[in-house]
Amino acid sequence: MLYRSGRLSFLSTEELDRFSEMGIGNIIDLRSHDEILAHPDRIPENAVYLPVYAEIPDFSLESVIQLFRDAAAGKADTEVFI
Repeated sequence: MLYRSGRLSFLSTEELDRFSEMGIGNIIDLRSHDEILAHPDRIPENAVYLPVYAEIPDFSLESVIQLFRDAAAGKADTEVFI
């Protein structure tokens, strides 16, 4: 079974307890190194944490917005980017 979530750094203590009860064994973090440092996830003790750093040269909000503007204008391929 696979679950998709937002940042686990936002979990309350009660939510972390519930998360632990779900029996999730592996947590794969697809954020950049800077994102992980800025908002470290709260990981249940029984889970294995696997960061897969998404290091993209210019992954600022402005560059992502420009990418989608270019894609809408037919000047960029978002599928290749993703």
